[in-house]
Amino acid sequence: MKGSCSILVRLLVSAAQLCEDMNMTDRLQAAEEHITHLTRHVEDLSDQVARQANEVDRLKARLDRLIERLSKSETGEDSDIPLLEQRPPHW
Repeated sequence: MKGSCSILVRLLVSAAQLCEDMNMTDRLQAAEEHITHLTRHVEDLSDQVARQANEVDRLKARLDRLIERLSKSETGEDSDIPLLEQRPPHW
């Protein structure tokens, strides 16, 4: 009877370790899936930031061209002073 209890205890310990290993494996797989998801999310956000940076650069260039065009139309082609640096006529 004592020998069978010892075997039973060893079997229970082995079963508990196997369950613990399975839980660890499941946890590891879940963590890997989560990391994969987060990596994809970071890549998507990086792509979006890059597109927005390009759009900001394009809009800055357009704004510069519009300011230059407005300056030329209000001061004439011969003026060397940019519109934003000119004093208003009442000064």
